Order: sequence, then structure tokens, then C-alpha cells
Amino acid sequence: PPKSCMRNFPVWSGSRRKMGAKTPIYIATSQAVAAISGEYFEGKQIVRSSALSRNRHVQERLWKIAEDLTGLSGA
Repeated sequence: PPKSCMRNFPVWSGSRRKMGAKTPIYIATSQAVAAISGEYFEGKQIVRSSALSRNRHVQERLWKIAEDLTGLSGA
């Protein structure tokens, strides 16, 4: 991928990978959150997602791009 696409993604190695895996492993395996769905987590806490992620125009644009790239259409 072009470097411009990847500049916002951290490069994780060693113990940083383990730290990065803690939240998804917790969510996948903990009975404490087994009944919770549709939430955004940081660590073991539910947090509000970014304003950009809640922007309806951005959501619709991303959906359209995904449809175009996959050749699938909701229409």
C-alpha cells in the first residue's frame, strides 16, 4: 500500500503486539462483556467512538466506496 495510507498505523513489535492484543482478547473471552454488543472499547472500558465515526455522511461515503471496491451493491 502507498505510504500515505499507512502513516497513521503504528508499527507494533514484540511486547507492543501483546499490548495491542489485550483488548480484543478480553472482549472475545471475558464473561463480563459477553452480552455486550455494538460498543467501542479502550482497554476494558466502553468509550464513545470518535466524532468522525459517528458522522452519517462519512458512514454513507465509506459504505459506497466499499460497495464499489467489492462489486457488491445494496440497491
